Amino acid sequence: MSVYRSGHKCHKVTAWLYNDTCWSNLSEHLPARHIRDFLRSRLNHNGFVLRLLNPYLKAPDFYHRFMEDVCAWQNDPAISWHKGEWVCGDCNVQFVKQELYSWFVRRLVQDRHKFKPNCPYGYDCVRQTHRIGHAEQLNHLCDPEINLYGSRVKR
Repeated sequence: MSVYRSGHKCHKVTAWLYNDTCWSNLSEHLPARHIRDFLRSRLNHNGFVLRLLNPYLKAPDFYHRFMEDVCAWQNDPAISWHKGEWVCGDCNVQFVKQELYSWFVRRLVQDRHKFKPNCPYGYDCVRQTHRIGHAEQLNHLCDPEINLYGSRVKR
């Protein structure tokens, strides 16, 4: 369990504080089985994507690796988290929600995953949730190019 401190980033007084010395303890506040629900849109119902994610989630050092990676990848000093900074569990959960998708895609790229051609509906695709063949044949870890009404997405 984390040490009680006050005066951390969100100024919330709580007993659930984390920094780089105890990121592995985040599992007490956020069990890994819930993290898949933080994937964008319908990705958490794509069995193929979940099979790719599960080995990362099951790694004993998942939280530490995730936080180390994300802190290293951040390049906006205004939003960076400093590894030694104490941050409450609720803020850490929000941080994981915000960063999981980007971290997962970057991790797959770094681990040399072979991506299939993109599905034009990307992570919003309905078929990925109930057609395993579709989920396996196309990449859904991408932004939609076409919305669910068949129109091109404006960027």
